[in-house]
Amino acid sequence: MGLTNQLKILPWLCVVALVAGMLILRSRSKETETELAALRQANAELNKARTENEDLKKIQTQVEELGRLRKENEELHRLRNEVRQLRE
Repeated sequence: MGLTNQLKILPWLCVVALVAGMLILRSRSKETETELAALRQANAELNKARTENEDLKKIQTQVEELGRLRKENEELHRLRNEVRQLRE
């Protein structure tokens, strides 16, 4: 009878081991999904920051160009004034 009882218990031990393995895999899967969601959020924030950085670089370039144009405009007015004075 000892062998018969052991043979009856063996399938149940396999079932318990399979259920335990499934629960562990499910738990790890949930952790992985949570981590993936966090990484996707971080990636979205990084892409947003990159876009903002590119926009700021464009603005900086425009500000520098505006400064250069103002300087050229001042020089143009100064030269026109000199020409006007020389003609007088």
